[in-house]
Amino acid sequence: MVEAFWGCQGDSGVMERRETDGGRHGFLPDFCHLHTVLAVVLAGQMLAFVLFLARPATQWEWQALGLISLHVQWVVLLSTALLCLSRGWLARLGAEAAALLAWLGIVLVAVVTAELAWWSTGPLLGGARWELLLRSMAISGIIAALVLRYLYLQEQWGRGVRAESRARMQMLQSRIRPHFLFNALNTISAMVRQAPERAELALMDLADLFRAALRETGSQSTLDEERALTEGYLRLEQVRLQERLRVVCELQALPGEALLPPLILQPLAENAILHGIEQLPEGGEVRLRGWREGDTLVLRMANPVPAGGSARTGHGLGLESVRRRLQYGFGSAASLQVQEEQGRFMVEMRWPYREGKP
Repeated sequence: MVEAFWGCQGDSGVMERRETDGGRHGFLPDFCHLHTVLAVVLAGQMLAFVLFLARPATQWEWQALGLISLHVQWVVLLSTALLCLSRGWLARLGAEAAALLAWLGIVLVAVVTAELAWWSTGPLLGGARWELLLRSMAISGIIAALVLRYLYLQEQWGRGVRAESRARMQMLQSRIRPHFLFNALNTISAMVRQAPERAELALMDLADLFRAALRETGSQSTLDEERALTEGYLRLEQVRLQERLRVVCELQALPGEALLPPLILQPLAENAILHGIEQLPEGGEVRLRGWREGDTLVLRMANPVPAGGSARTGHGLGLESVRRRLQYGFGSAASLQVQEEQGRFMVEMRWPYREGKP
């Protein structure tokens, strides 16, 4: 029976989760993050080289390059520290107000740094004091305006992409084949008089499946929850296929708390049954294996297929849905590979191990 085939420990409850923000505030990146600071410093050094090369060739001296680099890096680092410290406060403002205050803060830092540089180095930077102040204000103001505008447009573009992706994922996530619903209801209706207890359990499994299909896009599930949903689906199919469906599960090596997009395993099981077990008169065995490779989790599902291939159309649509939702949830770190050889169809799913609050 399907109730016994899983042999895996874990919570089987199905809970709804909400997407959490990854820590990004407004359109400004996290200037407290080391990678952001490194990128800003490198960009500042490139600007210093440009300013040095813009000088007449007779003034190309290593001392001048060092002073310009030192001046630019002080402006860059102090501006980064200011944006880091004020990040939470700026996030509570509108985009226009946050951009204006960030721009004013960067220009103010440039003015103060130029004033200190003049008193420290004097004529070594070239020109009069007011020229240095105006040059610093103009360059920092223009560069800051361009960068802030770029960050704002990038955030708006990202929001559009995320909204489009959520719409597509909602469509993919809510796709449970109509014929599966009709077959399940017909099977349950035939069981009502003969085995009312089993019919009640089957209705509960069906309700869990559709609750997962209609859950909020962007929410995440766990491997234990996805396993429980797939177990419910296979119980429904075993009522219909009886002894033709045999399942072997070896998922003990996978952590049950690992995060996954919701309703990610059920389409794999459905694909194995519709294009394999259901079309074989003698049925067959669906085998699931799972293991870890460092921080990567691997799940492989294999099932027999007819010698002439599947007679059903649409083969691969469910797998493409799983592949897209894996990429949406984990990016390039996740993959789904399929292979057919010697009368068996294999699907291998890889994704990074993440745990926490789904």
